[in-house]
This record gives sequence, C-alpha cells and structure tokens, in this order.
Amino acid sequence: MRAGGLVAVALAILASAPVLAKQPPPLPPPVPRAPPTNCETPAHHQFDFWIGEWNVVHTTQPNTMVGGSTVSRAYSGCGIHEDWRPFTMEFAGSISSYDPREKVWRQTWVDSFNAHVQLTGGFKDGAMVLSGPWPGLKDGKTGLMRVTWTPGREGPRQRGEYSMDGGATWSPAFDYTYYRREAH
Repeated sequence: MRAGGLVAVALAILASAPVLAKQPPPLPPPVPRAPPTNCETPAHHQFDFWIGEWNVVHTTQPNTMVGGSTVSRAYSGCGIHEDWRPFTMEFAGSISSYDPREKVWRQTWVDSFNAHVQLTGGFKDGAMVLSGPWPGLKDGKTGLMRVTWTPGREGPRQRGEYSMDGGATWSPAFDYTYYRREAH
C-alpha cells in the first residue's frame, strides 16, 4: 500500500471512531422564574389606575388632543412604565415604583429635551402626588414640579404645578385628562 493510501485508511478509521475528546457536560435545564411576590402589596397597586392605552387631551379643551400614552406594569410588576408620545416633542417617559422601605413612590422622568427628573411622593386623599426639583423649569432656573394624578370616570386626570419659591406658591403648568384608547 502506498503512503497516500495509508493516510486515507487512517483518516477513515479516525472518522468512524468515537470522539475521545472530553466534551463539556450538558447545561442544566433552565429554572423557571416565578414573579417576585414582594411587589404585590396594596401599596404597590396604588398607581394601577394609570395603566392603559390613552389619548391625552387638555382637560379644559377636551377636543384638543396633546398626545398619546401607554402605561404598563414592568419588571415583574414592581414598576410602572410610561411611554409618553406628545405632539410637542419626540418622546418622553417615566418609570415609577413603590419603595417599601421608605413608604414612598418614586418616578424618574426623561424626555427628548434632555430633562432628567426625580419625583417622590405617594397616594393621599384619593390621588397620586409626586414632586421634586426640575432643572431649567423657568428662565433656566430650577424650580419644584408637583404632578397629581387623580382617578376619574373618563380616565385619570394629570395636573402639573410648579413653584419657583420653594413651594410657598404654586402656578399651573398643565392639566390633562386621559381617555382610554379604543381597541382596534
């Protein structure tokens, strides 16, 4: 047999032999992840009235739509995510969650004007009220913004007020009513 023939026979034998190289063990089956139960308290559901697909209008001018909003539960029910699509800017949104250690709600707001705002507060007197400093609120100065969401028959009402004197006086910023978007 020629050398080339021996090589071919050797390769054929090797190809038919079981692989002796050590293989890694198979991966264990995935562990099913149950949603955490630590976000199921009544306090965690105080903002559920805001969840939905909404058309948003000026409260005093119900024929004037200002945008659309999608509000949904996120992170296994531990957060509420808002996707705000106003007609005055590209996009904006927030993530809200209840902090059981401090017994407060927190919201982080980000918009296409590069605003990044942290609001805190809670549900009292039948409404969710969150407030905090808002950089560049008026004339480039930081002021306080207070936003109140109130459940309503038509849908939630969202009122914003601002203060440039540390909360001594408040001026209206916006007043919107959310109407549930019809299913298509």
